[in-house]
Amino acid sequence: MILTRHILREHIAPFFYALVVITGLFLVDFVVQILDSILTKGLAWKVVLELFFLNAAWMLALSIPMSVLVASLMAFGRMSSDGEIDAMRAAGMHPAKMLLPVLFAGTLLAVGLTWFNDQVLPQANFRAASLREDISRKRPAVLLQPRTMIQDFEGFRLWLGANDPVTDSLRDITIYQLDRGGGQPTVITAKGGRVKLDSVQDAWIFSLKDGETHSPDRDKPANYLRIRFNELEVAVPNIDSRLHRTDKGYRGDREMPVAEMQRQLHQAKDRETVLVKESSERIFSDLRWVQSLLEIDSSAHKDADKRKDSQMVLSGAGVSRAKVDSNPFLSAARTVRALAQSREAESKNALEQIRWERNEINRYRVEIHKKFSIPVACILFVLVGAPLGILARSGGIGTGASYSLTFFILYWAALIGGETLADKGKIDGALAMWLPDIVLGVIGLFLVSRMGRHSQFFRYEWFHSLLRRLGIGSKERAAG
Repeated sequence: MILTRHILREHIAPFFYALVVITGLFLVDFVVQILDSILTKGLAWKVVLELFFLNAAWMLALSIPMSVLVASLMAFGRMSSDGEIDAMRAAGMHPAKMLLPVLFAGTLLAVGLTWFNDQVLPQANFRAASLREDISRKRPAVLLQPRTMIQDFEGFRLWLGANDPVTDSLRDITIYQLDRGGGQPTVITAKGGRVKLDSVQDAWIFSLKDGETHSPDRDKPANYLRIRFNELEVAVPNIDSRLHRTDKGYRGDREMPVAEMQRQLHQAKDRETVLVKESSERIFSDLRWVQSLLEIDSSAHKDADKRKDSQMVLSGAGVSRAKVDSNPFLSAARTVRALAQSREAESKNALEQIRWERNEINRYRVEIHKKFSIPVACILFVLVGAPLGILARSGGIGTGASYSLTFFILYWAALIGGETLADKGKIDGALAMWLPDIVLGVIGLFLVSRMGRHSQFFRYEWFHSLLRRLGIGSKERAAG
């Protein structure tokens, strides 16, 4: 138990350190993506924090398995460099047994992350998507930028030569009050003034000084009324810059728990079955109709042959002969061609519907298995991280970290690539999500099996040579 607690204690600090760093990197990337909305939409700091908090769910779902890999690497790398691994071997402890407490902790994390992905993550994704839609509909707060035509106010256009945000004073002001009937606008100009927001009227009050108004004459459009003033107040209705909170009615596949996705999956399968059945029945019905048409046409041709023989006998007696179509399948072919043309658009529509339902099935299947395959990676990364941490003893911590990062990148690349292929129907969704775990597990078990041998359980040169053959590894070492 002392060794078990010691091994687990060695993993705690690296795990949380990696979790903070990796989540921080995700957060920085997310801030860059939404920075424009934060600056231009005038969001309150509470809304920004809520947006970060909701999106932190998917960041944790990805960073926790990554942190397990880094923690296993750093913990076993430190114990190996300090000689603790050799001391445990000397005490009769099998190297693979050192992994048992870490595997148990990884299993607990996998179970907890599975519950998190099924219950917390979908709801957080749904609320985050709803909030992003609300933010996209929010009109930006009005900024009275000088030397810029301000068009945020409904029915008004503003132009300012200069402004002082501290005193709210303005210079060289031009206000265009648009005519709702589409006529000429009323133009108000002033050399100076001030502006304030009246919360009662929900309007911007422009107190103008030393200016003129130019109003068009409705009766005589060629004329206008010019009035000079010393002081004039103009009320401009404020725009609705509030954030209206709503909930999306539709949930995407990443916003549903497993039970809901399974229900949607079964419904898509039922719709696909109905579509395939209706299409098959329509085809067989058309075939039976064509067959009956050919039989009728063949019978008609036999009757025509009999009439032809009679007409030839009558022709010899001086009676005129009627013209008879000698092709028995001509009328049937024309009818079948017309039927095919009429069915072409209908068949294309049915095939598109079937293809759509199959894509829906693949998409839901991918998301269902992803909620389980990613948490299982918490266990598999222990199997890979621990041997690579011990490998760092001979190659250095930088070498172990670089190859661990390589494993992680390859794992996620395979996962994303499999998801893309599954969404397109090129591969089964379950296989696409579990194949990276299977490959990672095989590699991890191989590395662990080598831990039972000598302290240098496999040669660093052999491992580096393998990665170099795969096209992975530094060019500097490859040249050496």
